[in-house]
Amino acid sequence: MTVAGRKRILIIDDEADLRFMWKEFLEDSGLDVLEADNGLKGLEILRAEGPDMVVCDLRMPECDGLEVLSVVTSERPETPVVVVSGAGSIQDVIEALRRGAWDYLVKPVSDMGVLLHVIDKALERSRLLKLQREYHLQLEREVRERTEELRNSRESYREKSELLETLLRHLPLGVCYLGMDGVFVDVNDSFCRIFGLSRDLLIGRPVADFPALAPFDFLGEAEDHSREVRYGPLPLAGEDRELSLQKILIRGDDGRPAGVAGLVRDITEISRRAREDREREQQLIQADKMISLGILTAGVAHEINNPNHLIMLALPLIEETWQAALPILDGYATEQGDFLLGNLPFSLVRKRLPETIRSVAEGADRIKGIVHEMKDFSRLDSEETRAPTNLNRVLRAALRLLEGKLKKACRNLQVEVEDDLPPLSANGRQLEQVIINLLLNAAEALPDPDKAIRVATRHDAKTETVLLRIEDEGEGISAQAMAHLFDPFFTTKRETGGTGLGLAISQRIVRKHGGEIRFESIPGKGTAALVVLPLKPKAEPAGKEPPR
Repeated sequence: MTVAGRKRILIIDDEADLRFMWKEFLEDSGLDVLEADNGLKGLEILRAEGPDMVVCDLRMPECDGLEVLSVVTSERPETPVVVVSGAGSIQDVIEALRRGAWDYLVKPVSDMGVLLHVIDKALERSRLLKLQREYHLQLEREVRERTEELRNSRESYREKSELLETLLRHLPLGVCYLGMDGVFVDVNDSFCRIFGLSRDLLIGRPVADFPALAPFDFLGEAEDHSREVRYGPLPLAGEDRELSLQKILIRGDDGRPAGVAGLVRDITEISRRAREDREREQQLIQADKMISLGILTAGVAHEINNPNHLIMLALPLIEETWQAALPILDGYATEQGDFLLGNLPFSLVRKRLPETIRSVAEGADRIKGIVHEMKDFSRLDSEETRAPTNLNRVLRAALRLLEGKLKKACRNLQVEVEDDLPPLSANGRQLEQVIINLLLNAAEALPDPDKAIRVATRHDAKTETVLLRIEDEGEGISAQAMAHLFDPFFTTKRETGGTGLGLAISQRIVRKHGGEIRFESIPGKGTAALVVLPLKPKAEPAGKEPPR
């Protein structure tokens, strides 16, 4: 009977007594024993039962031990075979060992412990060999699996590396990598495009070889996470560009700096849009200010105009009253001598009062003019009808109105007009107001009458515009003042009565006609004002202030 877990030994020997004795001993030693009296029967049991070990006599009828050994090593090479030989058969033992026997015994076996030792040693060796084979199989399996993983990983790494390289190559961000010696190791396509340099030209050469890269400090103060530094505008690849550079320090496995990665962004368009956004914001703020200022100006003009109107109405009555009372007062002074009138001597009042009345009248008239300008400024949109207008006729009308003023201020007025100017679709009265304002500014800018004022008109067929140029040889305008020329209430003639509204109103009128006013000035040499008016201006939306 076979006990589970016990090793099974197949004994093949033609001696029945020996088999019985060994079987009893081995079973008492914890082993199960199968037996066969010849080689053929033993091979049948081997194939049917699959014993853990075979003990086989070399000398047997029909099929000897060497034949059995050959079959076992061929069919079941992992099964241990111990051969048994009688005295004088040492050559057979040697041949058996050569053919694969694990060990041998020599008959008679007088010490059964030797038999058990040989069997235990063979079984242990078999166990160890089996473990070794399993370990090798496991190792081979793991090697195959690991090899497959590495192959897959390598393939995945290659695919990811190719993908990353493709992304870096086509990234809109310029990327470069330099060694600590400043030599380019790699660059992407965007970097080459930004600087107008080829990859083959850059790789392996120091950054100092390229003048276009001179403004950029690629190696200086590089950190693990550096801040972005802006450069520009710089002339790059045939145009001015604005760039930003961020440097990242790359460290090796030992933690020491190995190189620097440079990230270059073309921020030209971003900067342009940011400037436009700021300009639009300022335009909105200015438009809001202009609307508020117009409302305020209209209110102030109204509040000033009412009392000033009363003053202008009262002045003629005061003057008539004075003239009517003067003969009476003169007679009284003749009879009684000088006397006090309003705590002042009559002789002084008689001299000063007419001058005072005239000064008050002139002041009231000046206030009236200022109020008129303020009302014009606050009137955002004119409802007056436009009509075909000849700019030369408007200019001549303005010159006639200012004839006295201009003759006094300038003895060298030069007027050159182009004949047959095409008509403008314009409001003649408003354009006349613009021309008068520019002519007065030119006259007041002259340091002496011998300096010239030149006025010219012409037609630009290419742009379909009519141009008016008024140039003076005055003292010019400073750069600081040029920035505020069209600001309401800004004036450099405050002490002589300037209100600072003339150019603001003129600009508004010209813009409503779809045109523009440009100024050029050289301090100490003079100023030129150019008014450009389109022949067919586009109508502007009602109630909307043109952008400044």
